[in-house]
Amino acid sequence: MICIEFFDGTVGAVRNPKPVEIKPSDGTRIGRPEGGWQASQLAALGLYPVAHVDRPADTDTATHAESVALATAGDPTTATTVWVERAWTATELADRATAAEAAAARETVKAALTLVGDGVGLGTDQELRDALQLVAQELATNGLLP
Repeated sequence: MICIEFFDGTVGAVRNPKPVEIKPSDGTRIGRPEGGWQASQLAALGLYPVAHVDRPADTDTATHAESVALATAGDPTTATTVWVERAWTATELADRATAAEAAAARETVKAALTLVGDGVGLGTDQELRDALQLVAQELATNGLLP
């Protein structure tokens, strides 16, 4: 369960409750109950659950950054996830392109293996060798073969 720290009217870190928490008012150490933390116990520790909101789907031009906000100012019981749209960074775009290339290579390998396994369209030894060579090239390209 994701929570916010809220002390003296100020929102602090966003985090999961620890197995042992320290009560801010008097320094008492409190261990997680066997049945899990309850909202009232967390509130005594200055922790308040964050309402989950599903992440919107990314697009070709934008992704979403997660933050937490109070729906009602000063009321930590209204903490909710907020998704802010932002443009992809150059590094993220490069990573996405690399992932897409790897996915396309995997599909090529799967198709070639299906052809080899089924024997479909491989009427000659040369066609079989060509298909196996394609599989080997794709595996080597993706670092699966030396």
